[in-house]
Amino acid sequence: MGKVFQYVVRVNGKEYNVEIESDSEEIFIKSITRTATSQAQTKEPAGPQRVEQAPAPAPAPVAPSAPQKPAAAAKAGGTVVEAPLPGKILRINVSAGNQVKRGDLLLILEAMKMENEILAPVDGVVDSVLVSPNQTVNTHDPLVVLK
Repeated sequence: MGKVFQYVVRVNGKEYNVEIESDSEEIFIKSITRTATSQAQTKEPAGPQRVEQAPAPAPAPVAPSAPQKPAAAAKAGGTVVEAPLPGKILRINVSAGNQVKRGDLLLILEAMKMENEILAPVDGVVDSVLVSPNQTVNTHDPLVVLK
């Protein structure tokens, strides 16, 4: 019929001789016998049995890691302004060292073909701008740090 392959398989400390016959795409178990080194030499159920290959396990989903807030902002009690939705930075209206008041325009974020104004949530000084024009950002990505 097809090619015959012989294997020694160890299951739970017991050894078995396994003969497998293969023709084209199908694989059949021809015989399974315990080896002499196992306890008693008994025959397991014989006769051709169809063996189907199990699908490869799907890779484990990787949880998206939350963007890390800049360590300097956390230590100094600064305010991190995050992206409210994914999009592209169109224009930045501030730079490090600028004084801003609550409600001042920090930058413009384009999302879903609309320009969204990102405003200062508190009064303060711009400590750092973490993005640049034309950069794409995801929700919760840090954009600006205020002190």
